[in-house]
Amino acid sequence: MLSSLLIGTWVFTHLIQEKSTMIAPPSDGLIMTFEFKEDGTNILHYYKKGATGFCHRTAQYEYKDGQLHQKVLEVSPENAPFCVDDPDMQSQKETITPVEVKEDQMLLTLMFGEDKIIYAWHPCDNNTPGKTCEEVGSPPPPPTQNR
Repeated sequence: MLSSLLIGTWVFTHLIQEKSTMIAPPSDGLIMTFEFKEDGTNILHYYKKGATGFCHRTAQYEYKDGQLHQKVLEVSPENAPFCVDDPDMQSQKETITPVEVKEDQMLLTLMFGEDKIIYAWHPCDNNTPGKTCEEVGSPPPPPTQNR
């Protein structure tokens, strides 16, 4: 099942740890885009500004019951050597990730050991000629402190 909520290109903006601490950006100069297509495929692409190399892959996806099911179909042969350390960049890798789309953002929840990390993405409405989604994407406002 495809969800029209996911269709389009999303730009990664920040991380949230345990729903309270925002880390923006987690790595200075990190640019990530996630494109969901109507044909049931998605493309994840990322690189670091000023660094050499990128990571790029295509996966088949299905969205149901708040879960994003993905199977990596192809990784780019031009990927940088460091990409092999990312499970999302391994051919035939299958994942199930909780996802929530709300208030003009997509939240993907990943577990790293005992830590829950939420990746926040904003839609890229790239209507600016000559600019990429990365250039159009804007970071969120600074976090507010919990009281």
